[in-house]
Amino acid sequence: MKDFYGRTNSFYLSTPWLKLRQRILEQDKHECQRCRRLGRYSPAVIVHHVNHVDTRPDLLLEEFYDGADGERKRNLVSLCRECHKLEHGRDTRKRNRALTVERW
Repeated sequence: MKDFYGRTNSFYLSTPWLKLRQRILEQDKHECQRCRRLGRYSPAVIVHHVNHVDTRPDLLLEEFYDGADGERKRNLVSLCRECHKLEHGRDTRKRNRALTVERW
């Protein structure tokens, strides 16, 4: 399996990661959390590390981390492919097109 930058990374094939990834997706109801905040629905296919794995390898399998403000924050978040690209600052011409608009 290749990571976001095209490198092969055995971590993403490990049993602990695959189990945690599945748990996070189920916890988020397989729903992109970024789209959800915007009032849209898109299926999540990626579990994103808020703290990048290269800079914070100690948080690879941690769902939460302590923010600078002392608050507990999520480190692992379910995202659709387009939102994951946006989180990494990659330009995407095709904006995230949600399947439906939620009206709560």
